Amino acid sequence: MNTELSDILQKLRKRILEFRLTIPFEETSIHINAIEIATGLVEYSLKTNPIRTISKDEERWFEAGYYLDLILGNSEWKDMVDLYYELVSIVKKKNFFR
Repeated sequence: MNTELSDILQKLRKRILEFRLTIPFEETSIHINAIEIATGLVEYSLKTNPIRTISKDEERWFEAGYYLDLILGNSEWKDMVDLYYELVSIVKKKNFFR
């Protein structure tokens, strides 16, 4: 696995865990799930042989950046948005989409 991609996935997993432990469920935006689902889809794709492409229906989980910026952009969680954008960029460059 690409070291850069591996680092991004690891950092995202760590920050998602910290977020879930810190922010009450009732105050959590559904858009946070996009980060978690996108991360999971990439991890799953990398563990299959040959690499599984991300389907058309699954692509929507990689389009939440605008909403994440609105929700987390000016908070201590902004790094999750930046990491999400990096993840999306790599997925597009490496042609993970169908």
